[in-house]
Formats: sequence, C-alpha cells, structure tokens
Amino acid sequence: MSLWQTLERISESRDRLVDAIPDNEADDDDASEIEKRLDDLEQRANDLATSIALLGDTNAGKSTLINALLGGSVLPKSGVGIGTASMTSLTYRPGESFTADVQFATRGELTQQCMFLLDNQTLDAADGGVDMEFVEMLDAVGRRLRRIYGDSLAQFLASGQLAMLREEPDVAAALGEGRRAIEASSAAELRSRLVEYVDSSGSSAQIVKHVAIAGPFEALRTGASVIDLPGLNDPDAHRTAVTQHHVARADLVWIVFPIDVGVARSLIRAIQTMLPLHELLIEGRASRLAFIVTKCDLVDVDDARKVGVDPTDDLHGFLAARRQLVERDLRDKLELLVRPLRQKLGSVAGEAIERLHSAPIYFVSGLDHLKLTGHETGPPTFSDLGLTQVSDLTRRLERLGSERTSPDALAELTRDFDLVGRAIDDLIAGRVTAEIHPENELSDDPAIQRFTAAIEASAENFSRDLEQAVDELMSTADEIADTSFASFDDVTEKWSQLSPKTLLATVQRDGLFIGHGGVRHDMNADIAEPFLVALYPAWTTFFEQTVPSLIREFQSFLVAGTERGLTDLGAGAADAIGVHSRFFEREATALVHRERVDVIGAVVEAIREELRDAYRSLGETGEPLTKQQIVQAIATAAIDRQTALRDAASDELDTWVTALAENLVELVDDEIASRRARLRQFTHSG
Repeated sequence: MSLWQTLERISESRDRLVDAIPDNEADDDDASEIEKRLDDLEQRANDLATSIALLGDTNAGKSTLINALLGGSVLPKSGVGIGTASMTSLTYRPGESFTADVQFATRGELTQQCMFLLDNQTLDAADGGVDMEFVEMLDAVGRRLRRIYGDSLAQFLASGQLAMLREEPDVAAALGEGRRAIEASSAAELRSRLVEYVDSSGSSAQIVKHVAIAGPFEALRTGASVIDLPGLNDPDAHRTAVTQHHVARADLVWIVFPIDVGVARSLIRAIQTMLPLHELLIEGRASRLAFIVTKCDLVDVDDARKVGVDPTDDLHGFLAARRQLVERDLRDKLELLVRPLRQKLGSVAGEAIERLHSAPIYFVSGLDHLKLTGHETGPPTFSDLGLTQVSDLTRRLERLGSERTSPDALAELTRDFDLVGRAIDDLIAGRVTAEIHPENELSDDPAIQRFTAAIEASAENFSRDLEQAVDELMSTADEIADTSFASFDDVTEKWSQLSPKTLLATVQRDGLFIGHGGVRHDMNADIAEPFLVALYPAWTTFFEQTVPSLIREFQSFLVAGTERGLTDLGAGAADAIGVHSRFFEREATALVHRERVDVIGAVVEAIREELRDAYRSLGETGEPLTKQQIVQAIATAAIDRQTALRDAASDELDTWVTALAENLVELVDDEIASRRARLRQFTHSG
C-alpha cells in the first residue's frame, strides 16, 4: 500500500467511523479511541512524506525545473514578473486528472500593504540617506497595488482614507470567494487555467497566496512533495514571511540559481537572512541544503573563454570545466555565510560549516529536457537527453521520497491500519460492548493492577529523568546568559551597514523589518544570537539525544506493558488495537520538534519586549537621526538593560522547556489512561 493510498484509506475510515457510531453514549468511548488511532495513523503517514522547498530569485528557472522533473509542462513559466503566486506546492495523486486549490490573500493583508505605501510615499530616492533597496520595494508594492485598486489607489494616497479604495471587479470576486478549486483532465489544461493566477499582468494574480496542485506525478509517487516558493526579489513582505516560514519547516531546501547569473550576492544575502547563524546550528538547517544550477543549456563564447575549452570541439570537456568553475565560485561565495561562524565560534561552528560546504550541487537544463521530450518547442542546445541531467535529479527526488516510505515503514502502517479497520467492523457489527463499567468495578483485576503498577513506575522514571535533563539544560543556559549580553560590538557593526532609513524603519517596528528581496533585519535576534549559538551543544544534547531517547524508551514500556496485560486477560491478536500504536511517540516527538523551533522565537520576543520602550522612544523622536545615532542609541539601551536581557532570555527558555516537560508528562498520563481503559473494556466484554 502506497503512502497516498494509506491517506485515502484513513479518510474513508473516518467516514465509516461516523456511520458506525450507535446512538447510545457508551460506544462513543470506543469511537473516540478509534478516532485517536486514525489521527495517529494520519500523522505518521504525513511524517513519512518529504517536503522540498525551492528557493531562488525570480526567473531562476524554478518552474521550468519543476516541469522537467514532473514529466511535463504543469506550471506556467515564471518569467512573468514578481506578482506571481506566493507559493505553489505539488503532491502526488494517482489517476489521470489534476487538481489545483488557489488561495487568495485577505482584505486585511492588502490594507496593511496600502498603509505601508502611504506611510512611506514621501521618500526621495535622491536622498543619500535613503536605502535604494527600500525605494525599489516601495515602487514594486505600488505597481502591484495599482493593479489591484486601479486609479482609486492614487485617491487613497492623496487623502489617506481607506474608503477611497475600490477593488478591480475580478479582485473583489476572488477576495469574496477566498479560494478557488480547479480540475483539469490533463497537465496542459491545468497549465492554461493557472496562467490567470500567475501572470503578473492580471489583477487577480496579485492577491494569490498559495496554489496547491495534485496529480499523477511519478517523481513524487514515493512520498516527496515540492514547494515552489516566491522569488527572493519578491516585493511583498507578507510573501517573504511565507517563504521564511516554509524554509524553516521544509525537510530539504534546494537553492536554485541560473548558470548565466551565478550566485549573486543578493542570493547569499537572502540566504543569510533566511538562515541566521543560530538557526544553522540549533535547527540544523545546514545539513538540509542543496544547490541546483539551472539553464545549463546556455553556452556562449564568454563561457568558452573563461574555461578555456571550445564547446564546438569538446562539449563534454567544456561542461566539466564550466562545472568546476561554478562550483569553485559557489564555495567562495559560501564563505560569506560561514565566515561569521568561523570568526565568532571557532570549533563550535565546525559541524555547521562542514555540512554547508558538503551540500550537493546539481547542474540541469530543464528547458532542453522539455524540448527533447516533446513538451516544449524549438531546437535544443543538447541533442543528448543525458546532458540535461534532469533524469539524475528526478531519480534523486524519487530516492528522497522513498527514504521514509520504506516497505517496512509502510507495512507497519498497513498493519496498524488493519487493526483499526477491524475495530470499526466491530462497531458496525455491534460486537463492541455498549456499556462501560465504572472504573472501581474493575479495579481489582490482577492483570490491570500489574499493568498499572508497572507502567506508572515507568512514568515516574520518565518524569524524573526529564526533570533532570531540564535542570542540566537550564544550568548551562544560566552560565551562558551571564556572559552573552555584555558586549554588542558585532551587532553594532552589522547594523552600521544599513542605511538610516532602513535602520529607522526597523526601530519603528520594534526591531524587526521584513522587506524587499527576502531582506529581514531583526535586531532582537542579533542581540540574542550569541546566547543561542553558545547554547548549541547543550541544546543539541537535550533536544536531539536526551528527550528523544526518553520518549522512545517509554514508548517501548507502553507496548510491552499493554501486550503483557492483554496476554494475561486472554486477548487475541485481533483484540490488540492500539498495542503497537506509536501515538504517544508521534505526539511527543512532534511536540518536541515544534517547541524546539518556537522557543527560539520566544527568546527573541522576550528580548524585543525588554527593548520595546527604547525602540518606541527612538522611533517617535521626530528629529532626523544619523546612522551612528540610531545604532548607538539601541546599543546603549541594550547595555543599560543587559541584566534584564540576560534574565529575560534565561527565564523565557526556562518557561518553555519546563512547559514542554509538563506537556510531555500529560501525554504520558493520557496514554496510560487510554490503554488502561482499553484493558478494562476488554475485561468487561470478555
């Protein structure tokens, strides 16, 4: 059974479960237990999928690459401007048809963009204190909003009255619907119908947030999904935030750039803002990167002169030499990413640096592949399909999808699903007991007593060991915090590279500015970074070793204890629903992963809260300030509050990891109660 079939069967089983629930209240307990197991199975199935996010500038060739990988022209060409859909995700669905779910922005999000434009419309590009990048972003936002509101945008900017805004008719219709569903019988039909939502000349395309496509993509059959993110030079701050969100949560990130442009400094800068130092380390993102070089069918005399090989005489030699040149340039540019790590952290950063330098590089020609396979017209540069390298990358995509969907993993899902299916059959046939005895009526059963005593002893050990792990992490964190907020020389040097306008805009937003081209300036994260990075070894031990080990150990006790209890009660294999369920492990592991990321944001937010008054005081001064005055004012405020910053970071971390431990213990208690209830139900029904 494939991963997709598993998800479909789970959906069908939910429908069967609704039909199977009798009217009496007692059987709701059984149905709730089965629903819980279906939730577990669905989460496990989703966890087996591998998400791959494509990150790159507009016109980097991402859409053409995806079309080539998926065996046809599914996505419209992306060279239509930066007003394209915010994000496009592609997943496998068997059959011959294709579907697309188009989600639109909200009026509230568009209003924020209008107010941003209003607040900054008086900027003078000739002013030396204004960041041209900031001006370009405003210009791009203005062009986009004019396509949405037409002439009424100028009236709004002149009056400041939101009531003056009038949406174009197709925009108003789309905003009213919120989303649209598209069904197509072929990839070509889907592509033609999607143009309306990605062509930047259309007004409704300006409000697209997400397009979710599903179809019979063989390269995704094994379990991978592809996420085509907005271009890094997208002017929309909201879409930039969406990109950052999905980069953070994707299993893998493929950084895409065309061979004729190379690794632009803007791309490196965007990667730096998407992947701060503490995230490269603490979240382990460095090991999830790969680089895809597109448009490799472009061959010109300049390339031949650079590499010293004439492609007309030796095409293979030319391609190999050019590849070496591009790889060397990429490694040199990556030094821009790792240099701060090396300078600040020394050996602590070694692991992240090594992973980043070892990231794989693929050279492909998606357009030539599509031409050679009959999906695009025109003469190809390469006559040999193998030279496009698309087939190699497609096989890589299939292998990535199959890494988690091994036969053993799918067989385990199928086995547990079959147990749930039999339980639903029992409900339908009326073979599950309709009466649940009060707990005290069965409290003397020796098998249940043994189960309870053994599993509660294991739970006490779990709680004790978890508390000790939290204490060890916090002891280290307190020591690190004492030395992490004493000097801000590095961050002031970083801030000094920004223009006064960008600095002031960042201050006015309480230290966080998200702008054009993936640019993200977060003063609070900069201040917190030394603390978070120095915490990396203890953090890794806690989140990647100690806690997962405790979770797996207790999961084993759950399975073994329930098996013994059912055996003592004379249960057969068909009665063992939930014995092998890894609901606790899945829920606990998901909680740990979620909190691991969220706690970083919480620490940064605690820093922001401590400095909020300083930001607002500086932002509301009303007097023109130089770059040095702004930087010095924030640095002085941080120095004056270094004790408060230290306590805020340490206390926030303590609050979150303590809450994490408490939530894990609650999951333990809930799972014990659930399994004990199943044993009692079996005792009564037997």
